[in-house]
Amino acid sequence: MDFKQQLKKLAEKVEANKAFITNEEGTKNAFVMPFIQILGFDVFDHNDVMAEFVADVPMKKGEKVDYALKKGGKPIILVECKKCVERLDKHGTQLSRYFTFSEARFGILTNGIKYWFFTDVDKSNVMDGYPFFQFDITDHTEIEAEFVERFSKNTFDPKAIQNAVSEMVYSREIRTLLHGDLKNPSRDFVKYVADKTFLEKQRGRVTDKVMNLYTDLLRKNIPTLIDELIAERLLPKTPQAPDEMDEYGSKIVTTEEELEAYFIVKAICRQKVVASRIVFRDAQAYFAILLDNNRLKTICRVYLNTSKKYLALMDADKKEVKHEILSVDEIFGFSEHLLSAVSHFEKGK
Repeated sequence: MDFKQQLKKLAEKVEANKAFITNEEGTKNAFVMPFIQILGFDVFDHNDVMAEFVADVPMKKGEKVDYALKKGGKPIILVECKKCVERLDKHGTQLSRYFTFSEARFGILTNGIKYWFFTDVDKSNVMDGYPFFQFDITDHTEIEAEFVERFSKNTFDPKAIQNAVSEMVYSREIRTLLHGDLKNPSRDFVKYVADKTFLEKQRGRVTDKVMNLYTDLLRKNIPTLIDELIAERLLPKTPQAPDEMDEYGSKIVTTEEELEAYFIVKAICRQKVVASRIVFRDAQAYFAILLDNNRLKTICRVYLNTSKKYLALMDADKKEVKHEILSVDEIFGFSEHLLSAVSHFEKGK
């Protein structure tokens, strides 16, 4: 049983038993220890897992964290547990004290259902006041499960995780900043745009009147710009320009029905890979959906511009096998085959 299957099995156990677990010890035994075991740490071996790990904090000697996960004899992850009915947002301070005076650079705060992951991006050896990643064992994506797997004993690489975390945190800050400025432009953002584009600035400074003008213009134009970017990204040239040709020199028109099929396949396959890797190529005879824009990684083809509609899947010899469908909605019935194709391509890497 692989990592994701083990998580799924534990999630089912958590869902079935969470109503009956009322205390911290029960949460540890039923939920948290099995999770640690899935990460590859033997909960019955003190070389792997040290329960009631002593973290000597000045003025509070002998304070203990519930678990220290160890590798090479050194603690690498601290785990602080609360009972499954408790919220986690009230308990970060306690884990922070342990973190500061420990060698471990990662901390997990959990109630056996939700797992909050912490590190020290802002200041070395001082745990950040917010988790860089939140994981719900009963409600998570494939990509989130893959990230959790990075903390497995056999694959644990602190430097690689720290790099990924830094990128994650900074990306989140960038998105927050841009989201704020795009929704309600700040004065700094307005001034930046005005300094770059105000054509009369050579004859004078950017005045408050100009700033007010630019604030209004940005509020009017940003939503339109975002819509254009989305259309350009997801609906490229629909219908396509009459002078566009496929590889055989025939004119192509991408229909709304073909795009609907593309979005259905994309929604299915994003369980395995990020959505941006799934693209389409339109041809006169068929509409192909590919992984990584690679013809050798054809996930499927659809034939929608004839009297009968078909979904074509590739067999082991990369020959297409057509299945008649009445509408593109029937593509959902082939989810297992589509996911299998993506998994095959991923293993081939």
